[in-house]
Amino acid sequence: MSFNTSAQDTSNITQLDKDLLHVPQSLELAVRKFYVFSSGKSKMKLTAKNCVPVLSQIYDEIYRVVPKHFINPYKDITRALDKYPKKNEVDLRKYLSQQQISNMDLLHLMFHSRVNLQKMILKLIKKDKFKDNTDFRNCIKHFKVALRTIRGWEDLWTLNYANHHKMNLEKEKFSNSWPSTLRQKKHALFDFRKDLRSGDLLLTRGTAFSGAMIARSAKIDGDFSHLAIVYIHQGDFEALDTTGIPLKKGKLYILESDFEGAHVHSLDNFLEHTKSRVAVYRNIDTKTNGELAHKAAKAFAQRATSTKLPYNFSMDLYDPEKMFCTQAMSWGYDEACLDEECSLFINKYHQEGFPKFPLFFSEVETEKSFLARHLELKIDQSFSPSDLEVDPRFELIAEWRNVEDLDDIRARDMILTKIFQWNEQLGYDIAEDSVIHSLGRNSHKLAVELNKLPKHSPQGLVTASMIVMLLMEFQGVSLNLDAISDDRKKLLIRKLLVKLDFVDQEEQARALENDFIEIINKMNHHVGFYHRIQDLEKKHLKAHGLFLSEYQIDKTMEYIRVKDCKLFHDDSDKVMFHSIYRADFKRKNGACPMQKQNFSHIW
Repeated sequence: MSFNTSAQDTSNITQLDKDLLHVPQSLELAVRKFYVFSSGKSKMKLTAKNCVPVLSQIYDEIYRVVPKHFINPYKDITRALDKYPKKNEVDLRKYLSQQQISNMDLLHLMFHSRVNLQKMILKLIKKDKFKDNTDFRNCIKHFKVALRTIRGWEDLWTLNYANHHKMNLEKEKFSNSWPSTLRQKKHALFDFRKDLRSGDLLLTRGTAFSGAMIARSAKIDGDFSHLAIVYIHQGDFEALDTTGIPLKKGKLYILESDFEGAHVHSLDNFLEHTKSRVAVYRNIDTKTNGELAHKAAKAFAQRATSTKLPYNFSMDLYDPEKMFCTQAMSWGYDEACLDEECSLFINKYHQEGFPKFPLFFSEVETEKSFLARHLELKIDQSFSPSDLEVDPRFELIAEWRNVEDLDDIRARDMILTKIFQWNEQLGYDIAEDSVIHSLGRNSHKLAVELNKLPKHSPQGLVTASMIVMLLMEFQGVSLNLDAISDDRKKLLIRKLLVKLDFVDQEEQARALENDFIEIINKMNHHVGFYHRIQDLEKKHLKAHGLFLSEYQIDKTMEYIRVKDCKLFHDDSDKVMFHSIYRADFKRKNGACPMQKQNFSHIW
């Protein structure tokens, strides 16, 4: 890394660079290489022909970086002065402040690499060199993975930076401070509360358990679980918002569809629900100066205020009588495009038979996925919130993240990625158990009675959610279930169900206690993946001052799986989770590799 070393005494500066380095050289080189590449200044040019191998190589290089030497190991100035006696405290502090600027620069490089990537998609489409739609889609898939990989390092970098500098993190929604908020250069003064336009799209990620499942349920993972639409009312029709108050001319509203149906409400109401990540995307249409985006928002606003729109659990874009969150945006644009020119590079790369927006649709694994099966999904493609990131008709304006939530959502997202990955690639599935399904039926019935879920919601949503929640959260070992009373077990069960958000109070969960006890008795030795990762991360922070990277979490999860799989094969009574979530090991090349794996290199 290149630093300003103009201090009076430059002795030992090479060694100081090495010891006080905030940025692992491998990460810095990888990010700078990626930024130069995404800016179009690299000797290697991205083409339709080399898109897949080039993007694969670059994002794989960044993903596998192990974050050693992330922070200053000599953060105690006294210790640093002992090691470098020729440097005075002023010089050291000045040097460290220059390092902080380098940290800021690196974070901006990551963010603007993502901005540049989206522009590269547009350039490739305009060159029109793809063989066919399949060739185009394969390329876009790798763009999507590259975007998520870069954002993962942004999150990790932000966490380590905030932890090292003991930042006073703001919890205010849509704060405009760095490093919580990153903006595109031409929108450097963008303010989340003042500069939203009618038709802007808000990609969000909440802290709810269901949000983590949605964000990671498609074949290619995403970082967002919800999409909402900004609408500024022009007073050209009369209607009531969700609270029953007449729409006011000039007021900004948020349009969205969730499990409770379609809503039209204020920005403040929207922000009341915890958001961990919010990205603003804006349609790049210049012909109508934003009128197309406004017309799309207005179309859905009129629909949502004139009729009751239940949530579309089937994720079928061709069921207009119900709406899931992204479908609302897609439907609005289709309506707006009836009398507007919306053919921007649609003709060749638009999938025939699909709505005009987005350009790319996520693939859904319906044959192998236990989640798709329990949600009763019949479609093999749908509109995932993260699909908007690779539609070059929309540009990323700014992105905000709640730094205090980052550690939590990173761990949950990566754990769910592995759970679904084992399902789709290794054949893992929820064990066929009558008690599990009975619990699912009873829990769904209770959730409907309590108005936590609508009547038309699939019963399997609750079943799948509970099993995944147990895998992630349940702490059997710490409780010694064999030694505690049924009353304590029932109290534990009620707390778990409240955490899952299908009931409001522990007393409401009493009806499910008996079924649940039989299941958790099978997980007596399980330690929830989330708690395992959090415990490891605390140790890593104490030893190295660093949070775990996604790559480290990935390999740790695989280590846990292989170890527990062997216990299950050996009929051990110490099995953690294979009793309720496993593969059919009788098949050839079963999903439990017994060969010794070396995990030491990831630390």
